[in-house]
Amino acid sequence: MKLTKVIARNVIFPFTAFTGINRIVSNRSENNGLVIMYHGITQKNTSWFSPRHLQKDQFEEHLRYLKRNFDCVSLDELIQTTPKHKTRKQIALTFDDGYLNNLTVALPLLEKYKIPVTFFISGVCGEENPTSFLFPDLLQALERSKLKELKWIFDELYLSEKLKSNQDDFYSIVKGFSKTQRLTFEQLLKTQLDPVEFMQSIDSEIWQILSAESLKKLAESNIVTIGSHGYSHYLFGEISEIDCVEELSLSKQVLEKCIGKQIHYVAYPDGNYTDKVIDLAKNVGYTHQFAVYSNPDFPVNQKDIISRHVVSSTTTRDSCMFFIHSAFKKTGIP
Repeated sequence: MKLTKVIARNVIFPFTAFTGINRIVSNRSENNGLVIMYHGITQKNTSWFSPRHLQKDQFEEHLRYLKRNFDCVSLDELIQTTPKHKTRKQIALTFDDGYLNNLTVALPLLEKYKIPVTFFISGVCGEENPTSFLFPDLLQALERSKLKELKWIFDELYLSEKLKSNQDDFYSIVKGFSKTQRLTFEQLLKTQLDPVEFMQSIDSEIWQILSAESLKKLAESNIVTIGSHGYSHYLFGEISEIDCVEELSLSKQVLEKCIGKQIHYVAYPDGNYTDKVIDLAKNVGYTHQFAVYSNPDFPVNQKDIISRHVVSSTTTRDSCMFFIHSAFKKTGIP
């Protein structure tokens, strides 16, 4: 780790938190609200596998800080009402994907601190017999242990040269496959290994997604709102319009049937969308759309998209909180 980063994490960010400079930073923004996003909360440190999950103890530190320094409100309240306290910014917490640890680890802490939350769930979780993992987690696992063995699949899909010449890695390239490309990849992969058996060799806390029954239990909490995250975790900007409509519609239908409530919100995997996708989602019946902005191709000022700030799981609490305060200016909402 670079010396400048060490100094920032261990000196500068703790100083800004202790002295209240954090609040000065956020109060300088005219935006009153901010939507923040997590993926999963685990009992153990799982950063060796993926940066998606935050460890339970770290998450509780986040909640204590957020509760002290912001009005923690539901997504409904944040986007539909005027802030109650002009001197206190509002925060709405969201989670993406639909991991089982959202129910078993995250929810008890959120209920303990009485903090509302919206879970954007992959529609496949609402099926009676869903797959137990999402495609990106399978890719993450393959990248860590099976790349050499799968070289022939890359040759079959004409990926080998692209991997050599492209700055993106295997995970990034395959995650952005079209529906046809992904189905071909999965068929070829199954000739080499059993994906389910392969994933079961890894701690399930990292990749296990909700079942229909556990999703129903999650939705029963009075602090929880459920939104859509598509059906099969495709990147909406990379698939056809027909497939986009199917992903948007099927997810909404399956989730509504499972929990017995209307689904009004959709959040795009990886913040990946197009202007056409926005229109398609409106036609399907979503009232609000959300994305993250790690990619400059998806502009922050898109009027039909509500931006979210991704909370890092690979740095300190004080660093995370400083960046949350700073995010009001760029990704906050009035």
